[in-house]
Amino acid sequence: MRAKKLDVGEFGPLGYIFANKLAKAVPIAAFGTKAHKPVTYTAALWVPSDSPIHSVAELKGHTVAFADPASTSGNLLPRAAMVQAGLNPNKDVKIEFAGSHTASLLALVHGKVDAGEVNSQQQATSSAAGVFQPAKYRVIWRSKPIPNDPITVRGDLPASFRIAVKRALLSLTPAQLAALDKELGVDSGPMVPATDGLYAPIRSVVKSLNLGIGDIG
Repeated sequence: MRAKKLDVGEFGPLGYIFANKLAKAVPIAAFGTKAHKPVTYTAALWVPSDSPIHSVAELKGHTVAFADPASTSGNLLPRAAMVQAGLNPNKDVKIEFAGSHTASLLALVHGKVDAGEVNSQQQATSSAAGVFQPAKYRVIWRSKPIPNDPITVRGDLPASFRIAVKRALLSLTPAQLAALDKELGVDSGPMVPATDGLYAPIRSVVKSLNLGIGDIG
């Protein structure tokens, strides 16, 4: 998008913060619920139910699976939780980036790590598929609701183009968007307007951790 080779793009909340800063990405729509509210999800850190670990602080010296450096729920927020618990994520914990939310969950399920990041969407889809059995694990930390990915338009394009794309997205019916239900783990509705302010809490965490684009990929 910064190189002007992309006009419209969907970014994760963390990716959007940098896309907005570096490529002037403007959010125009987000996935919505049937109540016409933005779909949200949560990040969480899980351990086996018989684990001696009961808090984020007790992760010190242990191995934890994260999804990807550029992930909001699979890196940014659990990393911030570690900092808030008094840990240095780069020294006190051995973080292993599995490459995806699915791979992070599987690392936990197969006992490759002591704890793993499993967000609510991955929990829902993996539980439905019989891959993850929540009763065998325990949540030691869960984030506040996170707004889902914004659909954005490059900021230097004509306002008329932005309006046309927004109108097209907001006119999609729940039936047309039904295929998203499985991915989002919700009973989704129409798309809803998105604003930069919706992602202000994510920007605040990025600032508090002093993250730059080089830290996420």
